[in-house]
Amino acid sequence: MHKSLLAGIASLLLSGAILWADGPCPLILVNPDALELGKILASTGREFSLTLRNSSTATVRLQNLRFSCPCLSLRDSASGEIAPGMNRELRLYLDARQVQKGLFSRTIFLECPGYLPLVLTVRGESVPLLSLKPAAALDFGNFEGQFLDWLRVIQLQVTLPEFSRQFVLHPPQESRRFFLDLQQVSAGAAKLAIRPRLPLPPGSFVEEIILRLGPDDQQEEIRVSLSGTVTGLRLSAEPRQLNLRPDHAAALLQISTDHSRHAGARRRVQDRRSNRPGVSREDIAAEEEQQRTAWYWQTIAAQLQVSAPPGLQTELLPQEQGLQLRVQRNADFQLPPDKAAILLQLADRTVLKIPLQGP
Repeated sequence: MHKSLLAGIASLLLSGAILWADGPCPLILVNPDALELGKILASTGREFSLTLRNSSTATVRLQNLRFSCPCLSLRDSASGEIAPGMNRELRLYLDARQVQKGLFSRTIFLECPGYLPLVLTVRGESVPLLSLKPAAALDFGNFEGQFLDWLRVIQLQVTLPEFSRQFVLHPPQESRRFFLDLQQVSAGAAKLAIRPRLPLPPGSFVEEIILRLGPDDQQEEIRVSLSGTVTGLRLSAEPRQLNLRPDHAAALLQISTDHSRHAGARRRVQDRRSNRPGVSREDIAAEEEQQRTAWYWQTIAAQLQVSAPPGLQTELLPQEQGLQLRVQRNADFQLPPDKAAILLQLADRTVLKIPLQGP
């Protein structure tokens, strides 16, 4: 009941205001093209001027200007009288930082007592300083991140030639996981090279890199997101356990990476993550797989430590496509009663456990 009464009073007041108005505002816009602001850099703004003319035979008082958005403001006072046939210039400003990127339209209401408001529409497009390719967000997926180096490059290009004067590069902040190299290649283009600081700590990560561009008094922040999961070194042995038979003094095991066994699950996870808009999936694991050459296995063999129960002699030999673990038992070797195993360790972390089985 109370709300209905208030709504009725508001309706009567609005009806009265419309009936009281003599008609359309006699002010006309002399320069309608000024309402078309065109492309505006999203981190700046645009000043524009509107010229109004009193087309009536009576003096018109411009009382107030209202805006549909706080992004619009008036540079000078708007109130005052405009004589018949005379012009009044209004200086306005649109702050593109308060407008979403893309096409926009905003409304200006000019209020003159005794007349309906004059409604004007400002149009334009807020555009970013740069476009980033392949994207501003890179998802590296699941990858080893221990020995194999790789490189990814993000291309930065100014969206419009007139923005080139804003294209001033500043050194990027240091990253804990990646080497970053930002270089300008032309007046309006640059490239950001990304390489891992090997070895990377295992686990999932999301890291935001902030690039600062523009003059010192008008810098713009560009955010680059890097994400992925570092699995660390994964090894598998064939056979999976060592059978120490009394009639065999030595045994051989083939050691290889087991990343391929997880490839299907990895692809499914990456497919889900890459469905996010604006994210580029970078298959680092596939690139690592191509680099697993003889050099890779020699590097791993030099850094792995083999821990075996007393009475077992071990030798780790690099091969073209993996490692060979040679195990030799002493004559007096006895299998420990508890669950014994040969451990392959990297930087005090066990990367492979090979159970020992007796006769």
